[in-house]
Amino acid sequence: ENELHDFSTLAAILRDHHDDELISPRFGATNATFASLCMHAGEWGASETSASLLARYDEALGIIARYAPAQACLSAYIPVYMTDLPEIMQTAEKKYDENSLWWQVKRLDLLVAVDEEHFAEDVRKELSDLEKVFENLAIQAESIAKKLVKEGSFDEAKEILKQATNSCTKLLYD
Repeated sequence: ENELHDFSTLAAILRDHHDDELISPRFGATNATFASLCMHAGEWGASETSASLLARYDEALGIIARYAPAQACLSAYIPVYMTDLPEIMQTAEKKYDENSLWWQVKRLDLLVAVDEEHFAEDVRKELSDLEKVFENLAIQAESIAKKLVKEGSFDEAKEILKQATNSCTKLLYD
């Protein structure tokens, strides 16, 4: 396949803050002077990115997606499929909820924003490493699921994909 982009290149676009460019943020992503796709609130109540989703269609598996709760640059993209989602991915009410994946990632977001210059690089490195684990799990699960679909074992394929989402969600949550 000769694809121009894959999930990792698209995720990089959604995380971009013009770093290492002429117009790079002067005081970190939370105080950027130029708009970017990954928006951080410059002040309380301002608009910001609340989550992002990347998706593509696979002939055997249908829709394959990657989901990043909260800002893309301070999250890891979790593989998501058209199966049942883990309960902690199903809630994100107006108030903090420790049983909500979105709120856990948002909480990390807010902690980093206190001193972006000091914390962001280390947090982004950890999340990047975690995302590589997710992608490896996804590749393995998708390969197995495709074989199962070819054999007509649709329920087993769905279960494999569901477990990949569950495992990655738990790793990010914990």
